[in-house]
Amino acid sequence: MSIKWLRLKRICEELSGRTVQIHSSTEVADDHVAATEFNETEATILLNSGRTKSLEMIIRAIAHEITHIQESSNKHNIDFNEKWEKNVVIVTEKYNK
Repeated sequence: MSIKWLRLKRICEELSGRTVQIHSSTEVADDHVAATEFNETEATILLNSGRTKSLEMIIRAIAHEITHIQESSNKHNIDFNEKWEKNVVIVTEKYNK
C-alpha cells in the first residue's frame, strides 16, 4: 500500500487554512494515535506509526487532528465527534479523487 502523503498534506492545508506538516513516529505514547500542535498559520500533525498502519486509520487520525485545529480546541464532546466524522468523509473523498 502506498500512501499519497502530499495529497493528505494538501487536504489538511485546505481544511485548516494553515501550512501543515505531517510526521509519523515510533516515539508517540502508546495511548495516543496522533497529536497536533498549531497556531494561526501553521500546524503539525504527529501520527503514531505503531497505531496508524492502514490508510483508513491514517485518514481517521488526520481528520481527528484537523477537527481540533478547526475548533481551536483539544476538547472531545458530541459536537466534536460529529465534526470529526464529517471530516473523515471529506478527507476520504478528497483523497480518492
